[in-house]
Amino acid sequence: MYIKINAISLSIVFICTIAMVTDLLYSKIYNVLTVSGFFLGVIIHFLDLGPKGFIYSISGASVAFLICVPLYLTSIFAGGDFKLFVALGALGGVSYFFNTLQLSILVGCAFALVQLAVNRKLFDFLRRVFRSFLSFVIRPLDSHLPKIDKSTKMPYAIPIGVAAIAEVFFHPLKNWGLNLW
Repeated sequence: MYIKINAISLSIVFICTIAMVTDLLYSKIYNVLTVSGFFLGVIIHFLDLGPKGFIYSISGASVAFLICVPLYLTSIFAGGDFKLFVALGALGGVSYFFNTLQLSILVGCAFALVQLAVNRKLFDFLRRVFRSFLSFVIRPLDSHLPKIDKSTKMPYAIPIGVAAIAEVFFHPLKNWGLNLW
């Protein structure tokens, strides 16, 4: 297996590693990290490909911004997660952003299920999801939306970082036949 290492892949590994550590320890992804990642992506692509590289990087960041804004405004992502995705879009481009987003959702779901199991809340969570599903399928039942339990907060930079680094080196979605982009 051949792994391509260049300035972009090293930047992604460096930025994601720092984001994962700071989010885990301090529940924060610092602006200096995400803004630096954005500008690093723009500069590296511009130096490599000229104006086409600039457009490639800005396109990735713009698509990431447009897709992640609703997720941020509805509190699905925190601000740092949102800005980390924009920086990753600038570093990797549109296709890389979409693949990383998809993979981070899968990794995040797996992490969340493990966290719920460790905290002994998995059965209750699955029961609430099933009850919510039934309330939508069977109309006479009252609608029951599952309530968000704020006590089981997960640092989402970890799934993002795992997904971003995995996408750089291994392209798991493509290898699994799930690459939609």
